Amino acid sequence: MKKCLLLFLLLISPNLIAEGKHWKGIRGESNWFYAKDMCQSLGMRLPSRSEFASFFQAKESKNWKHYDWYWTSDVISAEKAYYFDFAFGHSIGIGKRTPGIRILCVDGK
Repeated sequence: MKKCLLLFLLLISPNLIAEGKHWKGIRGESNWFYAKDMCQSLGMRLPSRSEFASFFQAKESKNWKHYDWYWTSDVISAEKAYYFDFAFGHSIGIGKRTPGIRILCVDGK
């Protein structure tokens, strides 16, 4: 069942190449722990705040239609991490268990 769900997510997920990296959007929202695990299961990782800032500034990001909040790999503490607000181009700290933040994975390079 989990493999079927993962395949379904991969088939409907938007993809983008920006800043020389492969980005994959995962449908749905989650907490930071699930987001990190999902990216790792794809052989990818959560992007850092600086990667998101570069992505936000890149010309290619104009094609990205999902102006929401996305988890980053940057953590504040054992209980807090940053999300990137793609509508305004900045990051904010929040509890890692907070649901409702979107997932965008980047290749491990």
